[in-house]
Amino acid sequence: MKRLIVNATYLRGANLDWDKGPLLIEDGVLKTIGINECEKLMSEADEVIDANGWIGIPAFADLHVHFREPGFEVKETLETGLKAAAKGGFSLVAAMPNTKPPLDTCERIEALMAKAKGLSPVEFLQFSAVTLEQKGDTVVDVEGMAAKNIKLFSEDGREVQSPERFKEALLRVEQVGGLVVTHCEDHDLTAQYKDGPYPPEGEWNMVKRDIQLAAETNTRLHLAHLSTRESIELVRSAKAEGVKVTSEVAPHHLLLDADRVSFSTAFYKVNPPLRNARHIAALIEGIKDGTVDMIASDHAPHEIESKHCPYGVGSYGFSSLEYSFSAAHTALRANGISLRTLVKLMSFAPRNLIGREENVIENQRPADLVFVNLDEKLTIQEGDLVSKGKNCPYIGHELTGAVKCLILGDQILYRSGDENVS
Repeated sequence: MKRLIVNATYLRGANLDWDKGPLLIEDGVLKTIGINECEKLMSEADEVIDANGWIGIPAFADLHVHFREPGFEVKETLETGLKAAAKGGFSLVAAMPNTKPPLDTCERIEALMAKAKGLSPVEFLQFSAVTLEQKGDTVVDVEGMAAKNIKLFSEDGREVQSPERFKEALLRVEQVGGLVVTHCEDHDLTAQYKDGPYPPEGEWNMVKRDIQLAAETNTRLHLAHLSTRESIELVRSAKAEGVKVTSEVAPHHLLLDADRVSFSTAFYKVNPPLRNARHIAALIEGIKDGTVDMIASDHAPHEIESKHCPYGVGSYGFSSLEYSFSAAHTALRANGISLRTLVKLMSFAPRNLIGREENVIENQRPADLVFVNLDEKLTIQEGDLVSKGKNCPYIGHELTGAVKCLILGDQILYRSGDENVS
């Protein structure tokens, strides 16, 4: 298979240097070629793509999605989740374990990952729960999981409340070279806020505790979807002290100001909640100074009926994977943050965190790239979504920057306007 890409502008190599010129993808391998060679190949190529107006960048990776299978297929399935990932420009995703039953055994996780391989070339990784049935009492068989190369662990929305159990998990996961990702939430406090967003301390109380435990055990810890200024300050201080902590933020926490949306229904209900401009500014500053390591979507699809209802009875979460790049690019661009930084946050850093090689655009490397139009403006409509979850917070908002084409190996997984590509 020979696929020729003409009029290509792209970010090359690990340094993300701007480059121009035709690209050839032959049997899944990317080759940089000259104009003369390009002209010779025009008649030989199986397909010619005109990338005029697009920018080629390394495809994205997301270590925080919810694909709801097994048990909640009415919200999302592996198939629809992987299609949403491809449309969003992601060639690697990792799903959280809060399914029904929770994913807490090798057998369940291996079966799900095998199913995913049959559905899409998008690489699918599955987190294990930290404790059996996510009850917080007994740490899962970390060593058995690691023997099967399952090394990602998270309790997701059910933060391990016991410091002793959490320290045990950190130590055991560290021993096998794995990673614990924690959703920082003080449930005793947040339980008091059912009819509206809970205050910032509902998050940063547990950020402080989890960082302290990571420092005590000298173990790695990754903090999911930080949303508050205090959390950023705690992470900044911990990194300065040598604690092995990393952090992520979600595009919706960068883009959507809590003071500018309505909480009369559950449509903008998410965990942790949207925050105001003071906190958004702190997240942006955390990106600029390296306190924030990556961006992850926290894609959490739900039936739309559970969002168009009173806040107190609605579901937490947004279907956001398809437009994560657009939302993140809109927010970062408005704050003077470069495309290179966005690529590091959405492509390189997630892979680095789990020990994967960066998917650079370079001669003789496997093709793993996405083309985007940085200036295209789009207003999201519910019917645009391929995810089963139509609870996208960007509906009705104008975003700048669109995913145009995702190429992985010798396959086009998504192309704008082509409904037959998956």
